[in-house]
Amino acid sequence: MHIIIDIPKKEQSGEDAPPINLEIISDRIRVISVFDGLGGSGSTIYEENGEKNTGAYIASRVTRNSTFVYFDKLKNQNTPYEINSALVENLKNQIISNLNDTLKLQKYEISKLKSSLIRTFPTTIALIHAELSEENQAKIDVV
Repeated sequence: MHIIIDIPKKEQSGEDAPPINLEIISDRIRVISVFDGLGGSGSTIYEENGEKNTGAYIASRVTRNSTFVYFDKLKNQNTPYEINSALVENLKNQIISNLNDTLKLQKYEISKLKSSLIRTFPTTIALIHAELSEENQAKIDVV
């Protein structure tokens, strides 16, 4: 069982993407992840297919989707894998590639905020990979 509470300040304008709670291989291995949209620095408005959103909103969702797809592929391969620097680097490269592909599709207006902190598609990700052994020992990797 899991509960998600996501209450934006303004209805339908939250920039954080929904968290991931993904079971992998068995109920003993999970990926739990959250995605922050970094609202102030990602306030530039982008438009794709008539829909307008901030860069922070788009970035957190592209990052969430990239992460979900990455670990879902591992799940579907149903083979052992190791959380190591190569896996983290591959995930990072996939996220960056998807963000760049998404950016190419956008029209945008320059933000009215004047700051050196304004960024294109700013987001953060916090990810925990938890594995429970047969002896109920937990191995937790923070990515």
